[in-house]
Amino acid sequence: MPLSLHLALLATRDSSNTSVTECARPLTDDIGQPLVGSLTLHHLMVLISAPCLALTVSSSLYLCWRHLHSYTAPQEQRQILRIVNLPVFYCLFNFLALCFYNDYLYIEPISGAYEAFAVASLFLLTLEYVCPDGTDREKYFENLPGEDKKGNPVPGGSLVWFQVSLIDEALRRVVN
Repeated sequence: MPLSLHLALLATRDSSNTSVTECARPLTDDIGQPLVGSLTLHHLMVLISAPCLALTVSSSLYLCWRHLHSYTAPQEQRQILRIVNLPVFYCLFNFLALCFYNDYLYIEPISGAYEAFAVASLFLLTLEYVCPDGTDREKYFENLPGEDKKGNPVPGGSLVWFQVSLIDEALRRVVN
């Protein structure tokens, strides 16, 4: 049942009795009709997603092991490991959302939080490929022209943008 329909049903249910307050959650007994025997679509999705989770975790562990076995470029490989683990987190949280259907609304945002870390890692990995030496990065971004949305040159150019990003990276490293 879509969330908007459930909220509409909840509003009509609560309008008759104002003393009852319920949380807007999926209905607990809404598991669907059996497809074959007692196998419902929900059970079938759980049975399909469990091997997919195992395959994703095993392939990710293999890739992580390969990177950690020859850890020769730690600045790059640290970011690669964070990016490689993104499918594992997606698969894990989607599997948990299938298993705990009523708590999906609370489980789903956690994967979005890890996605932010993976995107930041992709940015830092790109910086490592463009300028492997940290001291050359400021010179590289200083030479890039910075423009606003209208195409006018911005004082400070891309170096100002890079310094803001560098502060964000420093704050992230303090957290880790």
